[in-house]
Amino acid sequence: MLTRELRHRDYDSDHRPISEVKSTLRRGLQICELLRLREDDSNFMALRTFCLASADQFESEGDSQGLLAMMNLALDYELDLPERCAPRMEVAARGFSSGTDPHSVCDALVGAGRAWRRAQDTANYEKCMLEASCRMAEHGRALGGNLSGSHFVQQAIDLLRGLSSPDAKASKRELRIELIRLQSAAEDEFGTFEYSFDLSELVKAVKDRTQGLSIEEALFLLAAIHRPRPTSVIEEEAMEGMRKHPLGSLFGVQQHDSDGHVRFRSPGTDMRKIDPAALEHAIARQEGIYRETVVRGQIAVVVYQLASEHSVTLDEVFPLCRESPFVPPDLTETFSKGILAFLHGDMTSAMFILTPLLEASLVYVLKGHDVDVVRHDEDSGTQEDMSITQLYKNHRGELEAIFSASVVDDIERVFLARSGPGLRHAIAHGTTSDGQAYSGDSIYACWLMWHLCLVPLFKERFEARGRGSEADATD
Repeated sequence: MLTRELRHRDYDSDHRPISEVKSTLRRGLQICELLRLREDDSNFMALRTFCLASADQFESEGDSQGLLAMMNLALDYELDLPERCAPRMEVAARGFSSGTDPHSVCDALVGAGRAWRRAQDTANYEKCMLEASCRMAEHGRALGGNLSGSHFVQQAIDLLRGLSSPDAKASKRELRIELIRLQSAAEDEFGTFEYSFDLSELVKAVKDRTQGLSIEEALFLLAAIHRPRPTSVIEEEAMEGMRKHPLGSLFGVQQHDSDGHVRFRSPGTDMRKIDPAALEHAIARQEGIYRETVVRGQIAVVVYQLASEHSVTLDEVFPLCRESPFVPPDLTETFSKGILAFLHGDMTSAMFILTPLLEASLVYVLKGHDVDVVRHDEDSGTQEDMSITQLYKNHRGELEAIFSASVVDDIERVFLARSGPGLRHAIAHGTTSDGQAYSGDSIYACWLMWHLCLVPLFKERFEARGRGSEADATD
């Protein structure tokens, strides 16, 4: 293998890329490790000698990339002492030209820090990590943009995680202040794009279907106007979109909140092996458009038509909420007022009333199905009901058996997932803006609560209507 695959750089005609040399060497060392071949084996010693000799030549030639590759192999497979690998990795880091990708310099410094840490030299380990962090932050500042700058400053902060020296702590504080400033100004760099949908035919069909209905019939129609779709269908549509537009999936994505803080990240991916986070982002983006279409073309139309033909009061909503097994009895009036606010277009009140009640309703339903939703704190000796995130973690199977997987997944995408609107977190922590309550996601969330309230009553209502029709026919 050494004579045929790993030609040295002395002969230009036999020159091989460093990456190929490194990959072949690593494979050979992996085989030696699997076979437990060490210093007493001639094959292992040949690989070791070749690696260290190549490192010497790369260092003499000033080839930082080659030196770093050989030193990483030496450190990974214990071909040399870590305290001897570390200084040579620092030499490689300082040998890169000024125009080199900062990640290459940082990789060399982080590798040196790893070697110093293995050699139990904490001072030099923190020195290398601090220098790597400074290089990354300097590159971010040199770019001149707030969004790109915040990206590299965040990476600089990540490199300092776990360091305890006063210099590292001071640098981390300064970088966090800088990150907040950059993220706050990043919004100015965001662009917008629009795409129009013609929903006139859908709106007309829904209007025609709603006209002339009684209040109760219109309320039931509102709850039944849409049904959450199966997750398998949604995933297939998202993957089909990724196949049609592959460039949109090749690059990593960051989602920022109104303050510029990163709330969700997904890496780039391709169709050979789709990353779960990338698929989650594709689904969230697709479902956001879909929910907006459902709201503007169906839900809002029924609500508007209902308000234009009837004066809806608590007297019409309260009896339905009281009859629903989804609504806790001691919260019926509160739930009814939230739904009434939704029907009257007071979305701020509706969101802030109904969103916290979702957790209470899920707990109530699970208790009614003999599911233990109590969390025991052994340290304090106290008990309390699980939060909605704990319910999803511990009792998702039971929730799907009661509500169906489609509904459970829809609740998660709208209220809980960080890749989506995250309405529960926004309401709980007061991070919503005045206008967010009137967004398509918020209107859909309130409609979903009404849907969950009336779904258990559909069967009984349809059976009653059937009996009424039979009685009329007999008369």
